[in-house]
Amino acid sequence: GEGYLENLTGNWRLVFTTGEKKTQEAIQRKINYVPIKAVQSFDAATMAITNGVYLGDTAVLKFEGEFRWNDDRRKLEFDFYKIFAFNNDLTGILPEFIRDGAGLKREGLEYKRQVTSSNSEL
Repeated sequence: GEGYLENLTGNWRLVFTTGEKKTQEAIQRKINYVPIKAVQSFDAATMAITNGVYLGDTAVLKFEGEFRWNDDRRKLEFDFYKIFAFNNDLTGILPEFIRDGAGLKREGLEYKRQVTSSNSEL
């Protein structure tokens, strides 16, 4: 993990993805080719991550959130809190089932769990 974050900052083209174990089991593969232009951007100073799907240089769909490096497991983990389409923030206007399906989280909690919490936790 030493020096990992310093080398991570920047934009990275996503060519292959592994997904979660559940996804790997469902499709019966561990690595998948990404046939579209997808870019992950990391900023180690703020621990911010952006995932974007592009048509040329135009971001069609972007997710923003935060990431953390688990040194013991040598694993990069991240949560997304916002979703944009053509640079318009859709997070607050999307129906709950779409936010849930996209795996968006709120204030570090999974969206479904937060909805069932008291308002004092929001």
